[in-house]
Amino acid sequence: MRRIIRRRVRTVFDVVTALATVTVVLFAGALEGRAQAGRGTSDADLKAAVMKQISGLDFGARRPVVAVADGVIMLSGTVSSLWLKEETINRALKAPGRVSVQSDLTIATAESDAKLVAEVVKRITSYSRLSPVYDDIQGSVKNGVVHLLGAMTEERKLEELVERIAKVRGVQAIDNKVTVLPASQSDDQLRVAIANAIYRNRRFTSS
Repeated sequence: MRRIIRRRVRTVFDVVTALATVTVVLFAGALEGRAQAGRGTSDADLKAAVMKQISGLDFGARRPVVAVADGVIMLSGTVSSLWLKEETINRALKAPGRVSVQSDLTIATAESDAKLVAEVVKRITSYSRLSPVYDDIQGSVKNGVVHLLGAMTEERKLEELVERIAKVRGVQAIDNKVTVLPASQSDDQLRVAIANAIYRNRRFTSS
């Protein structure tokens, strides 16, 4: 009789445990459904939106990995440049319905700082809007980080120049300490006068 009672107790206990487990699972699923309904975007739809946002970027053979959980976008993998890393993050931030963006993206390293210097100098000197008289850019590279010093006459020109450098393969970061000169008509006139004096001086003419 006791054995029968024990068996019945165990059976009832097992049933109650199973029901409790099912209830927890259903409750968790309901919470997840409510959370997604509150966002209005499922994780699958959000991932598809991110993939669409970054589809126009040229990653080459290395494409970042995109994962989404509870509205949190997670980016990982290796990209070729600082600009590509930042642009990938910025485009992911534009995906509707996202909660946040977490980035574990890394940038492929350059072969050497010396080669990185050569490429950065090429990008700076080939910038058509850079004035050899009014703009002064100096810099160095250490462990893939580009350090910039100097002064420029326009904020927009500085932004464009930094973007050109950020697109160099292997640049890990840019420490930009270039100052923008205040706009002043008298300063512009002084720069023109100095430039004219320099170019008229025989010491500065080419032989």
